[in-house]
Amino acid sequence: MKKSLYLALILGLFQCTSKKTETANTPDEVGPNSILGTKVQIDSIKSIITWIGSKPGGKHNGTIGIKNGFVTMLNDTIVGAHIQIDLNTLSVKDIPQEDEDNSKLRIHLLSDDFLDALKFPVATFKLQNLKTVDATTPDTLITKPFAEGDSFIATGQLQIKNISHNITFPISISPYQDKTIIESRLVIDRTRWGISYGDESALVDQLKDQFIYNDVSIGLYLEVPRID
Repeated sequence: MKKSLYLALILGLFQCTSKKTETANTPDEVGPNSILGTKVQIDSIKSIITWIGSKPGGKHNGTIGIKNGFVTMLNDTIVGAHIQIDLNTLSVKDIPQEDEDNSKLRIHLLSDDFLDALKFPVATFKLQNLKTVDATTPDTLITKPFAEGDSFIATGQLQIKNISHNITFPISISPYQDKTIIESRLVIDRTRWGISYGDESALVDQLKDQFIYNDVSIGLYLEVPRID
């Protein structure tokens, strides 16, 4: 009888331990009470993405809005992030809004020559890891709370037009009393995501001097409310 009772207790303890481990490692359950961290919504109104596209005869620039997103915080450090980018909010800033060329360029950029926003209205970025920039300990995972202006190397998956590629780029993170600001500047090759209109490697466009440089400069500014 004592052996049976002891065996039942052992089995019960094993089942409870297994259940806790499964819960702790289930990404869908990341939340305020999860050991994986706390999801904090990005302030999509104050956050923005900037872009610059260039060609031999000049360049254009503008902005794209954030649809929604969150960062996952654990011990005052970022351990994850997911951002949705609303491509239909794309704007052109270097041409006056009342100018007809502004709307022509915007419509062209949203067309299937470029972003094909009617078919693919949302681009996404998922942070995979964030590492410190430290010459003495390169590629070290973050183990301390952020300080103002801290620099890091972020790696994540960027999806545009349903095409995904990993990108790595530097970011700075500055915590303040009521918010955390995340900023970055990076360059991507648009052709990796199927945006090949005016590809600079196309000989016919080179001869006409009508090509568009494949590299696009991207600026990222995110505001994340601080939580206690």
